[in-house]
Amino acid sequence: MLNKLVGHEITHSFEGAKAYPELKNALFAYAKQKGIDIEAEIAAKAKTYTGIKGANSEAELVADLVGRYIFEDYAFVHDLAMNHRNVFQRLYDEIKYLCKLATAGSKEARDLERAKRNFEKAYRESADTKAKTDGVTKYDIAILEGGKAYVEASRKVINGTTRAEQRKEISNFFNELLEENDSLDITTLEGDIYSIKSALFYK
Repeated sequence: MLNKLVGHEITHSFEGAKAYPELKNALFAYAKQKGIDIEAEIAAKAKTYTGIKGANSEAELVADLVGRYIFEDYAFVHDLAMNHRNVFQRLYDEIKYLCKLATAGSKEARDLERAKRNFEKAYRESADTKAKTDGVTKYDIAILEGGKAYVEASRKVINGTTRAEQRKEISNFFNELLEENDSLDITTLEGDIYSIKSALFYK
């Protein structure tokens, strides 16, 4: 029951967004690989919702598949992390939000936390794979004792001796990466993911 409710909640948040067609196509392609007849499923949904105003059989199937796969199929989550990063990030954000709303200690909270951990695992594995295959510098936000944060990269980024020089070098480092990527995903040691989607300007 939770799977279906969450699937519908998340799908509604996607409707009208640019990421929705990508989510739908990724879901249907994956489902077909698992032997699901998408056309037959849509037809069955249409029959079920006959006479219900505003019902969309295709959207209902998307919602059901979202709920099923993000809870029960880690391979699908990993595929999103590797090949559909924008969709993956948006789903992950929705799950984190729902985790905060769930009653602590409830079955719903435990199931959502398990889904959240799967997304975090998929992110880490996809980041490792990409770093090994395309040579992109790997970077993470780590937290020191006392709550101070720092960025850990796989190559030396900072060479300056003054704080102003170091800030400029850090800004240039991320701007160079943004020239090659539409956005950057940075993960903390706690597994939270932050996206940078615009250039950083040093003053």
